[in-house]
Amino acid sequence: MVTEDGKSYRKVCVERVQILAHRIIWIMVYGSIPDGMEIDHENGDGLDNRISNLRCVTHGTNMKNVRLAKNNTSGFKGVRRCATKSERWQAYAVMDGTFKGLGSYSTASEAYAARLAFDESNGYHQNHGQERPL
Repeated sequence: MVTEDGKSYRKVCVERVQILAHRIIWIMVYGSIPDGMEIDHENGDGLDNRISNLRCVTHGTNMKNVRLAKNNTSGFKGVRRCATKSERWQAYAVMDGTFKGLGSYSTASEAYAARLAFDESNGYHQNHGQERPL
């Protein structure tokens, strides 16, 4: 089934209530999902419900494993043209709902290098910002 945000997940209907299959699988193996936690598909494929691909994480950690945004125009996660100096590139991140500017650079590649350094020092998943199928 495709959800409102365009992502594909398997769902199961139990007594007329739809439940995400990956949540059922997690509960079958581990017994429960703790309050405030989410089940993340580590490889980003919502149809890949192997237990080795599922992990129980906070929402913040789950957001560190999202695909490249559809509206990205630079081709790099966390890189955009500077609003005031169109010849420059800005590196940025949004972490815990807060925008963090990481500096402006002459090239998009330099800005991306700054973003990668930020990701490594802040626990972002290696798949974060990759182009992946929904």
